[in-house]
Amino acid sequence: ICVLPCNKLLSCKRHRCPDVCHRGRCRPCDNVNFDDLSCHCGYSVRPGPIPCGGEPPVCNQTCTRQHACDHPVTHHCHNDDQCPVCPFVVVKKCVGGHGVDIRVQCHVTNVSCGRPCGKKLPCGDHVCPRTCHAGPCIEEKDSPSSSSLVASSSSSSSSS
Repeated sequence: ICVLPCNKLLSCKRHRCPDVCHRGRCRPCDNVNFDDLSCHCGYSVRPGPIPCGGEPPVCNQTCTRQHACDHPVTHHCHNDDQCPVCPFVVVKKCVGGHGVDIRVQCHVTNVSCGRPCGKKLPCGDHVCPRTCHAGPCIEEKDSPSSSSLVASSSSSSSSS
């Protein structure tokens, strides 16, 4: 029989089992925090003591974090690391420079109109076979029959 501490990480992932070495699962963490626990904005408070792993209180206030756009915030205060994406629909131009307006949610980037890129490749004989895209075009290497495609550095200066 082993008399050393178990010391396995408990299910809370914060504390270790203080019991003597044992078989099977460790008991639930019984650590408590005597401090109050608040939501992200500080409006709602859950008074201590709070068992280990206790969740912050639900808060119905509007989220006060910085957001990537200027649309009205439509979600409540939360404790997730990331805010939900902006649900507003906006019109954006396609990334390929085709001048096509596309209705998408505000957070969507690199909008493609789906048209062929059509930009001339540096060889001057071929056009980019990709659909509307951001970044450099691809070109056939060596000959048209070659199946090897490489990024064209000369096309990265203009959008397709």
